[in-house]
Amino acid sequence: REVKDVAEFLYQVLIDSMALKNSPSLLIACNKQDIAMAKSAKLIQQQLEKELSS
Repeated sequence: REVKDVAEFLYQVLIDSMALKNSPSLLIACNKQDIAMAKSAKLIQQQLEKELSS
């Protein structure tokens, strides 16, 4: 998936009224990190933060 799609989904989860009410812990997993061309966790974090703040 594209980072933009993931950021949009994450945003919807974060603003959901039930999620806000219950304050659940969230874990974001990055799959396929064993592939040579995979993005690092730090890069994915930076890209998500950039998308969420724009």
